[in-house]
Amino acid sequence: MTDTFLFTDEPEEEAPDGEPWQVLIVDDEPDIHEMTKLALSGLQYKDKGIIFLHCFSGLEAKKLLSEVDNIAVILLDVVMESNHAGLEVAKYLREELNLKLVRIILRTGQPGTAPESDVIRNYDINDYKNKTELTYSKLQTSIISALRSYHELLDSESIHCGLAKMKLCMDALLPVASSNKFFEVLALSLPTALPLLELYPKDNIEFAILVVNQHEDHFLAQSDNFEAHCFSHFSNFINQVDETHKNLFINEHSIHYIFSSKEAEKILLLLSYKELSDIEEQNMLMSFSHDISILCSNVCLKESLAVINSDLESKVSERTFELMQATKKAEQANLAKSQFLSNMSHEIRTPMNAILGFTQLMKLSETVNSDQADTLDKIMRAGQHLLEIINDILEISKIEAGAMTLKKQPFELIALVNDINQMFALRCEQQNLIWNFENQLKQAEYVVGDQGKIRQILINLLSNAVKFTEIGEIKLQLSHEQGIYKFEVIDTGPGISDSELKTLFTIFTQGKAGEDKGGSGLGLVISLKQAKLMGGNLEVESTLGEGSKFTFTTQLEQSDVKLIPEMERKLVKIICKPQRQLRVLSVDDNPNNREVLAKLLHSCNIEVVEACDGKEAVEKLKNQVFDMAFIDLLMPVMRGDEAIEVIRKELKLTNLICIAISAFSLSHEIKHFHDIGFNQFIAKPYHFSELFKCILQYFPSDFDSIYEFPEDELSNVTAIDFKLTDYALTEAFFNELKTAAEINRLSLVKNLLADLVKDEPDKKPLAVHLLSYIDNYDMDGLISAIKELNHD
Repeated sequence: MTDTFLFTDEPEEEAPDGEPWQVLIVDDEPDIHEMTKLALSGLQYKDKGIIFLHCFSGLEAKKLLSEVDNIAVILLDVVMESNHAGLEVAKYLREELNLKLVRIILRTGQPGTAPESDVIRNYDINDYKNKTELTYSKLQTSIISALRSYHELLDSESIHCGLAKMKLCMDALLPVASSNKFFEVLALSLPTALPLLELYPKDNIEFAILVVNQHEDHFLAQSDNFEAHCFSHFSNFINQVDETHKNLFINEHSIHYIFSSKEAEKILLLLSYKELSDIEEQNMLMSFSHDISILCSNVCLKESLAVINSDLESKVSERTFELMQATKKAEQANLAKSQFLSNMSHEIRTPMNAILGFTQLMKLSETVNSDQADTLDKIMRAGQHLLEIINDILEISKIEAGAMTLKKQPFELIALVNDINQMFALRCEQQNLIWNFENQLKQAEYVVGDQGKIRQILINLLSNAVKFTEIGEIKLQLSHEQGIYKFEVIDTGPGISDSELKTLFTIFTQGKAGEDKGGSGLGLVISLKQAKLMGGNLEVESTLGEGSKFTFTTQLEQSDVKLIPEMERKLVKIICKPQRQLRVLSVDDNPNNREVLAKLLHSCNIEVVEACDGKEAVEKLKNQVFDMAFIDLLMPVMRGDEAIEVIRKELKLTNLICIAISAFSLSHEIKHFHDIGFNQFIAKPYHFSELFKCILQYFPSDFDSIYEFPEDELSNVTAIDFKLTDYALTEAFFNELKTAAEINRLSLVKNLLADLVKDEPDKKPLAVHLLSYIDNYDMDGLISAIKELNHD
């Protein structure tokens, strides 16, 4: 087809149907307006025609542009009421009205007045045309190109607008703590957010948040006209949307899955508005509803955790699972995970403090028989096991915060490994497994390192082996080469697949065997981190169906210290001297915790006054004199950290000994408690000996102390070869020890030997040897051994 010039007669065409593109013609020649309309009549882009707006001067164009939205293209003359009137319109459009989307095609019949190179360089226009060169087809091509550019920019702006609306809605929902408030905020946000791809809110948005259950459906929130005008469109489709099929679109209506509860009810978001028929709006809406679903899950999870916290003993396993899930969700939402873990620790440790506290009080009673004492020991061990689970979680928090440190000290490695050997030989025997311990080292290996972490890693690896191996053998091998100590744990368990090996050392991740047997998914992660902290490594080799081998390597320095370390006596009780009257203030909102502390201190002849929160404590301190205060931190009305500020700054009680007692026990928190004015920190749940040592630290001369030998530690000490005649005792001590043995006062014998080791550490092997007679109930042998000792 041959091009003809624009300004010739052309046949008139009918305007197409549909919402047209708005094209503004700005020219001071009426003929130009008519010929442009004629040339572009019938032209369509994206199945939409064109509607023309007309201005005959730059001033008129400025006024129109300030009043009319959604103009797609401007055909702009340069020379009108002035030589640069068109250029002034372009500058006004871009800089003052800030209209960046509209496309400007500059048309001029006098190119010398506005040279193309100058105009393109100095003005934000999109095309430059000489009127004398414009043909029908060239003008149509320019318009189509401009409309395409405008449409793409409009799409981009719409997507940007949709993302911004989604972010505003998420920002409003993120801080919400309850599900009721969550849906209230969501209902307020929807009218301004929808349609997502529209730049301006529409007034025809209808929505509802519907709860669907087995009994009766009901609305949590809805727009004014939804139930009357829209609900009938949804009733036949509601059951088609669930956790698997989360989105359904029906013409101008849609259903979106939000959440499912344990009570077999689901929450759906129902929407109705014209723009829902657009595929881009649907895609954006699916992402929007997915984000809402995630945030809703987080809020409902927090509420579930709050309910679980009220029933510790019956739901510990469930709580641990929820904790893992909550941590994972918290990572996804960039929440403060370490604070979350600290709060969970506090909630579990607080009731555990009462459980273990009352258990210790009962053990102190003289009326407890041997069967009851055995039951109390089982309660203590169960409580300690629960605390180990909590400590695993806190250990991960410490690792991620870079707060884990090494505690290096001299120790004898073979004794440590032999202890573990004996422990797992028994456990394997109980499970009908073959136990094999291969030690390639000499009888004694004195080294310097963190024996606590080495012990924890080996116990963790061997515990996993015992747990997952149902038949066959478990082996521990110890070897040493070029300064590197290698521990190998080999089992004939189910093995680990290649895919599971890739994520084996990932936090909260378990293989299929781990999911079947249970566990937190933390042990191997902690072990690997601890091994690397010690300059070593932890590696695994495994064949599915045959078994696994975990290899832990670490470098340990040789120690010159060959002596068995001094053994610490166990402080079992303190008694306030009669001439001293000590007054203590106990501050805790938990009555059980106050009762435990009060009974313990009363047994030490200490006067105790109780307060249930920080405010009550401050009032009592204003009117009474106390020597010491034990203050909980997390309390209603006034917290412990708030109370210490008042005590130190307002009451000026700088000499009052204030001890923080709390289940918050992360290292950075403990330092904070010292910084704000506490003298010392004791973590819940505490052992009574910790409180005794704390009191003695500040009032050493006001108490008599009662100690006993730590029998478990003595029984595990390997005695070296010696002769009884090599040891000499004072005449007085010899007589007292012999008399105690002869009249069968075993507790007195143990206390005398504890005092001997404390005063003369070199006599520890003698104490170990004499205690072995007591362990074997050989009193005659004990008396004979004592008589062989030198004395003067």
